[in-house]
Amino acid sequence: LLLNNLTKAVVSTQSTGVRAMEGKIKEKVMGLGVEELKMYLNSEVGSIEVLQWVLFKQIADKEEYVSKSKPGIHWLISHREPLEMFMTSGKMKNDKFIEALEIFEELFREDPAIQSDPLHLRLAVATSLVFANPIKSRAVKRNNIDWMSRYWYFLDLAEEGTLMPQFTEGTAWHLRFVVGSVYTDDSLTWGRENTSQKKIKN
Repeated sequence: LLLNNLTKAVVSTQSTGVRAMEGKIKEKVMGLGVEELKMYLNSEVGSIEVLQWVLFKQIADKEEYVSKSKPGIHWLISHREPLEMFMTSGKMKNDKFIEALEIFEELFREDPAIQSDPLHLRLAVATSLVFANPIKSRAVKRNNIDWMSRYWYFLDLAEEGTLMPQFTEGTAWHLRFVVGSVYTDDSLTWGRENTSQKKIKN
């Protein structure tokens, strides 16, 4: 589908920024053979350009939002690994990309290790995507789970070695199902402390 989109005529849009990106990509891929097209899409530059285009189509007319004044967002969209992770780690309800980017920005400012530690990055992306739509507490439904507290809760547990090894090996897609629990951090702690290790291993 992506290959077909790239080789079709530029789609009309209200956003001049998106039009410019589409035109730039179209110019690069027109006339390319299948193998050459694959090489472009798999290259560092090509993959970033296409992923940025896909993201900006979701936030048309708000491109100014992802500017250098937002260091976390600017870093995310400028580097292949975090951008690819952000765009390919599962569908987001209601396509709330702006909300997810806002969360990532705050996490990035609070935790510089996101730039260098793979687990921090995966957890930050997972938290951003899953909490773009607020998660109601199962205990008190009028309260939302605090995503910043949830992020640090699991990082602290990981550093303590409390969690099962699969946690540190999980992709951002996997970690979404962990950080997105409807139970409060206190409830999660209670459940962990009151579940026998034998049951966990089984």
